[in-house]
Amino acid sequence: MKNLGTIVKNAKGFTLMEVIMTMVIIGVTAVVILTWQKTSWTQTKSTNRLMVAGQVIEKQIEKIRMTIAQNPATNYPSFRTSFASKDSVMADTTVTPRMWVRWSTWDTLHDPKGHAITDICQVKLVAWWTGAGVNDSLKVETRIAKNF
Repeated sequence: MKNLGTIVKNAKGFTLMEVIMTMVIIGVTAVVILTWQKTSWTQTKSTNRLMVAGQVIEKQIEKIRMTIAQNPATNYPSFRTSFASKDSVMADTTVTPRMWVRWSTWDTLHDPKGHAITDICQVKLVAWWTGAGVNDSLKVETRIAKNF
């Protein structure tokens, strides 16, 4: 049987330097992972806001189209007259952060021969939001027809 002194003398363990190096490697790895996680979270929030902005814009376009579809003869000229020369801003309070949508019609479209196309209106929509240090926007251009 070995005596206790021989066992202690032959015992192998970690030196202080090895322990410190291991702690440094673990610390650096943790910092890298946490930084990557924060970046990933920020990108996810930004992507979610863009998706919601697209949905808000889509909702506004559908409102316009449904109004025109109810009575194209009256509502389409009214739509063109109301928004041809000014911007309209609508706030959507159903989403967080609150989003605003600005939309305006452009000039009458023309065919390749230069003739005015009066039954189609080109519309520019911009959704924007602010809050928590974030200012961003999404711009969309579309056309709305009198009869679709």
